[in-house]
Amino acid sequence: MLLIEAPLGSGKTTALLRFCADAGEHILIRLQHVPPNPPKIWDSIIASLGDRYPDVAVFLRALGYPDDEMRLALLENYLRERHRSQPLFIVFDDYPALSLPSMDRLLESLAHTKMFHVIVSGEDLSYLPADLWVEEGLARWMPAAAFLFSSTDVYEYFQQAGTAITETRANTI
Repeated sequence: MLLIEAPLGSGKTTALLRFCADAGEHILIRLQHVPPNPPKIWDSIIASLGDRYPDVAVFLRALGYPDDEMRLALLENYLRERHRSQPLFIVFDDYPALSLPSMDRLLESLAHTKMFHVIVSGEDLSYLPADLWVEEGLARWMPAAAFLFSSTDVYEYFQQAGTAITETRANTI
């Protein structure tokens, strides 16, 4: 699991979009407009998997939000049985800055399977048990200082956002 914590506007989403374009198979779950409650996030996971992996989406929908150990064990077993030669990147962008213990356990379960590489980005990930995950070797941190962008990156970002910017201004930024 990779944890990316950086302030608003530091380029987390831009970096993730570029990474996803280069990474191959991925599911990008943008949580910016999803209510910060686990069942709604679960619905977003199902919706994101639905087009490419309808059988997985059907299983997850039938399982329901895994908020207990039994459902989590069923989820882990199901995903382990679906072992892939190349893991799928599942990216949670704009992860909410609040305590969601059952989501923490879900992230751990997803990271323990061989089907997914889990990436979580947000402005404040202090609510996650990240220190424990890092200590156990389950996660790595990527701090804001790791985001270095070229003037081309900045220019493309502003173009994507629909904002005019000159190359000189992009170089300055």
